[in-house]
Amino acid sequence: MNTPHISVIVAVYNVQKTLRQCLESLVNQTLKEIEIICVNDGSTDLSNEIIAEYAEKDCRVKMIDLGRNCGTSVARKQGVMAASGKYIMFCDSDDEYYPNACEVVWREMEKDPVDILHFASKICAFPNAKVDLKGLKKVLQPVLQKVEGDLCKKCLQEEKWEFTLWNKAYNAEICKKAFGHVCNEYIVVSEDLYVTFLILYFSKTYRGISSRLYLYRAGEGITVWNSQVDFEKFKKLCTETKLIPCIKQFLDSVNAEKKYYTVYKKLCNRLLENRIYQWMHILSSEDSWKGYQLLTEELTVPAVVGELERVSCGKFDEVVKRLTANNTMVRGGRPVKRIGAYYHRIRNGGAEKITTELLFIWKQLGYEVSLITDEPEAADDYPVPEGTKRIVIRDFRKSLNGTFAKRAKEWKYIIEKNNLDTIVYHDATSPTLLWDLCSVKGEHCNFFVVAHSMFAGITWYDPERATLMPDVYKMVDGVAVLSDTDAKFWSNYCPAYYIPNPISLTAPETVSTLKSKNILWVGRLSPEKQPEDMIKIFSLVKRQVPDATLTMLGSADIDWMEDNLQQMVDDMRLSDSVEFVDFTLDVERYYQEAAVFAFTSKCESFSMVLAESKNYGLPIVMYSLPNLELIKDGKGVYEISQNNVVKFSNTLISLLQDEVLRREEGAKSRESIEEFVKNDICERWGEVFQKLSVPLQYGDQSMTLVLDLLLSGLHEGILKLRGQQFYSPAGIAVHGEACGRHEEVLNRHEEVVNRHEEVVNRHEEVVNRHEDAINHQWGIQKWHEDRISALEQRTFKGMLKKVFRKLFKK
Repeated sequence: MNTPHISVIVAVYNVQKTLRQCLESLVNQTLKEIEIICVNDGSTDLSNEIIAEYAEKDCRVKMIDLGRNCGTSVARKQGVMAASGKYIMFCDSDDEYYPNACEVVWREMEKDPVDILHFASKICAFPNAKVDLKGLKKVLQPVLQKVEGDLCKKCLQEEKWEFTLWNKAYNAEICKKAFGHVCNEYIVVSEDLYVTFLILYFSKTYRGISSRLYLYRAGEGITVWNSQVDFEKFKKLCTETKLIPCIKQFLDSVNAEKKYYTVYKKLCNRLLENRIYQWMHILSSEDSWKGYQLLTEELTVPAVVGELERVSCGKFDEVVKRLTANNTMVRGGRPVKRIGAYYHRIRNGGAEKITTELLFIWKQLGYEVSLITDEPEAADDYPVPEGTKRIVIRDFRKSLNGTFAKRAKEWKYIIEKNNLDTIVYHDATSPTLLWDLCSVKGEHCNFFVVAHSMFAGITWYDPERATLMPDVYKMVDGVAVLSDTDAKFWSNYCPAYYIPNPISLTAPETVSTLKSKNILWVGRLSPEKQPEDMIKIFSLVKRQVPDATLTMLGSADIDWMEDNLQQMVDDMRLSDSVEFVDFTLDVERYYQEAAVFAFTSKCESFSMVLAESKNYGLPIVMYSLPNLELIKDGKGVYEISQNNVVKFSNTLISLLQDEVLRREEGAKSRESIEEFVKNDICERWGEVFQKLSVPLQYGDQSMTLVLDLLLSGLHEGILKLRGQQFYSPAGIAVHGEACGRHEEVLNRHEEVVNRHEEVVNRHEEVVNRHEDAINHQWGIQKWHEDRISALEQRTFKGMLKKVFRKLFKK
C-alpha cells in the first residue's frame, strides 16, 4: 500500500461487543488511502482475535499488541508513534466513523491546512443510559471559524471548544511531538484532557467544520456518572488524578509553568471537583471511607478537605455520614511528645483560661507545648508558660463557604514545621471542627478534643448539627470532658475521660467578708449565659433590698448585646445600682467585694467562674445544671429551675437580708472547693496521653446503636420541621392549597416540556433523515464521478485510436 493520507488510531481493551461495528465503519471508508492502527491494550476477551481477523482481510488494518493493560494514553501513544499518515485521527472502539469521514477530513486539510480540524458528531445513547444529550451536543459543537494563537488558553481557559480527542483530526508531525511527551502512567479516565493539553501546546491553528463525521455512543464507558460503583471502579476513575503531576511535569520540562499557571489550576480544580462529585454521589457508602483515603493520597489532604467543605453547604449531614461509614480504623495514634494546643483565642472566657492553664500542666509533665490560635497575641490574653511558641493560623471564620483549603494547608505546614504529633483541640463545637479534624488526621497526627461544654450544649442553638456531632467524634482519638455524665455519653463514640479543670486555691485570707449587698455575675455577655434574666431578677431583688447592687463582669461577642442590656437597665431605672465591667484578668477584688454569686447559664460543663466564686467563699444562687460535678455535693449552692426568675430573686433576697446565712453558705462553698481540688489532674492527663499511642479496642456497641437510631430520627425530624412553613390548621390549609396550585403549574410545565421534547425529537428525526439523504447523495455523486472518469478514459483512448489509424493507415 502507498503512504496513507490518514492514520486512524483505535485503542482496544475488552470491547468485543462493539469492535466489529467500529472496524466495519473504518475499512469501508470512501477514502481508501488510510491505515487503521489497532492497539490491543491487554484485552482478555476476543478483541485480539477480531483485530487479527480484520488485519488478515485488509492490509490497511495493523495490530500492535501491548501484552498487558497499560491504559488508554499509553496505547494511543504506541499507535501514534507507529503511524505513517500525513494526518492522524482517533476512534474509540465503541464508536463509528461516517463512511465519508476520512475523505472529508482529507479534502478540508488539503484545501486549508490547520494543526487541528474539529468536526461535528452525532450522539447516540446506549439503551437505558441516562445521558444529557442536549448538554453533550452543546459542548461538542465545533467553533466554525479559524482560530490562531495560544490554543491552550483558547480551549482550556476560555473554553471555546471541548477537549475531546476523537472528534478532531491532527497534523501528524505535531501529534507525534505531543505524544512523545506522554508519560507512561496508567490512565483510563480523562486521558483526552491530558493528551489534548499537549497537542494544544504545540499547535498554532484550529478550524471547525459543520460536517457530521463521527457517531459517538454515550452511556457505557467507565466515566458514566449515573450509576453506583464499587471501590475498584472508583479506583479506576481516580486514575484521572494522575494527570495533574503529568501535566505539571510537562510544563516544567518546557519551562512554561508560569505561562500556563491559570490553565493548570483550572484543570486541577476541574479534576478535583469531578472526583469529589463521584465520591459523594456514585461511590457506594460501604466504600466511602476507603474512597476518601484514596482521594487524600492522590490529591493531597488540603485539596480534598477544602473541596469537601465547599460542597458541604446544605449537605453537611451527607458528608459526615460518608466520612464515618465503616470507619473504624482512624485511631491508634502516635506516642505523645510535642503537643499543639488549639483554641481560636485565649482571652475573655473560661475555656480560654483553661486552655492556657493546661499548658502549664503539660509542660510540667515533660511535653513540648505550642499554642495555636486564630487571633494574634493581645494585651488581655491569659498568661502562658514562658517560652511557649505562639502560632497563628488562618481565622476559622474566614475559612468557611469554600475557602477552607487555605486553612488546611496551614495545618499541614504547622504540623510539619513544628514536628507536632498531637493536636489538643479546645474548640469542641467549632463549625470547622470536622475540617480541622480531617486536616490534622490526614497528616498522621493525633487529634484529641477537650470539650469545655456539655454534650447536649449545642442542641439549643443548632439542633441539626448537634445530632451529627457524635458521628464527627467517631473520628477523634479521644475526648476529655468535665463531668461523668459527659464521659458516659461520649464513650459510646470515642475514648472519653473525665478530667476536672485545674483549680488553684486562693489563700484563706483572700475570701470575701460577705458584708456588702453586692451581687456578682461573671461571664461572657452571650445568649447562652442569659444575662437578660439576671437583670430581670435584680429588678425584683431591688424592690425588697433597696441598697442591693449588681456587678456584671464580662464582654460581649455580639455588638448589640451590651446595648440591649444597658437599655434594659435604663428602662427599669436601675442605672445607679448596676455596673457593667469589661472583661479583665484582675477579678479578685470583684469576688472579694461581693456578698453572693449569681449564675444564670442555660448550659455549662464545668464553669470556672463557679469554681472562682467558691474559692472566694461566696454562696451561689444558680439555674439548675445537674450535670456539673462542682455542685454535686450541694454545699453552698442554691439550684433554681431554669428561667424561674421569681424564685431566683427570692433566694437572693433571703441571702442578702441574712448575713449569718450568707456566712454559713459561704463557708460551705469554700469547703466544697477545697475537697474538689484534691483530684490529681496531672496524673490523669499523663495517663490519657499514654493511652493515645495504644490502638483502640472496640467494646459493646449496643448503646451506640440505640443513640445512633435516636439521633438519626431526631435529625430527620428537625429537617422535616424546618421544611414546614405553616403550623396552624389554617396555615396548613393554605399550604395545602398552595401545594395544589404549585402541582398544577408543575403539571402544565411538564406538559409543555414534553411537547417541546416531542418537537425536538421530530426535528432530530428530520435532521437525521436529511443527513442520511446527504450521505446517500454523496455516494451517488461519488459513483457518477467514478463513472464519468471511466468514460472519459475510454473516450480518450478511442479518439487516440482513430487519430492513429488516420495518421498511419496504410
